[in-house]
Amino acid sequence: MFYCPECGTKIESGTKFCGNCGKPLNLSQVSKSQRQKLTESHVKIIVASVLVLIIGIALYLSLGKGGFLLTSSPETVAKAFVEGVIKGDKSVTRLCAGDDVAQAWNSGVMVLGLSMTKDRNFNYKVIRRTNKEAMVEVSGASGHLCTIELININGKWLVAYVY
Repeated sequence: MFYCPECGTKIESGTKFCGNCGKPLNLSQVSKSQRQKLTESHVKIIVASVLVLIIGIALYLSLGKGGFLLTSSPETVAKAFVEGVIKGDKSVTRLCAGDDVAQAWNSGVMVLGLSMTKDRNFNYKVIRRTNKEAMVEVSGASGHLCTIELININGKWLVAYVY
């Protein structure tokens, strides 16, 4: 479908005059006008797509590092717990299972605090894993730092013990 470059009325392909305003139609004018409208709509679509992508990435990063950790693996949860303990962020207690999450937090602080090195490049290795339980060994440049035992509750891995 084409549009008259003078009045914007829809015109049929091959028409030599606009049926609304009578302007003689030149195919190059019609196609240029059409290209301009397509270009404007393409720009709008691209801008909207980029905005959606940016919002999606921001949500993923904030949900992954913020209030709702994506608990897809024991390593992910163990790493988030260790980083939270190092920073003193008690909100990581949401990653703990059981009635006494403070106990898991305190044992994590104690174990990690006694063994902490200046090196913050830790390795996380799953040393045992079933559908319901996992053990992640945390080590650094100075060697073994701690072992974190996790349990799977309703598809989410949670810290049960730190030793």
